Amino acid sequence: MSLAQHLGRQRSHLEAFITLLESERRTLSEGQIDGRQLAEQAQEKQAHISRLEALEAQRLAAQRKLGYGEGRRGAEAAARDAGCLEAWLEFRQRALHAKQLNQLNGVLV
Repeated sequence: MSLAQHLGRQRSHLEAFITLLESERRTLSEGQIDGRQLAEQAQEKQAHISRLEALEAQRLAAQRKLGYGEGRRGAEAAARDAGCLEAWLEFRQRALHAKQLNQLNGVLV
């Protein structure tokens, strides 16, 4: 699988995670919080996080195997060489958005 294809898979899972976080935020913003719904969302969140972590570990392992460094520069160099730098940068932006949503939801809890 190419890096571009892998990033597409990661992005798909990330978008599903963001949708869940937005739903969780709506649940937390309601006057009467549905505890059961919130618990279900928490379980779903953990499943998404686990899947995203596994996909990221795969991407990082491939990056290392190809001789790129580990951090941001290595990831960008790998994406640039694979012709998918724009997809990588967009993925990073969406991941930052997910992090911010998750932090906001934590504050609401």
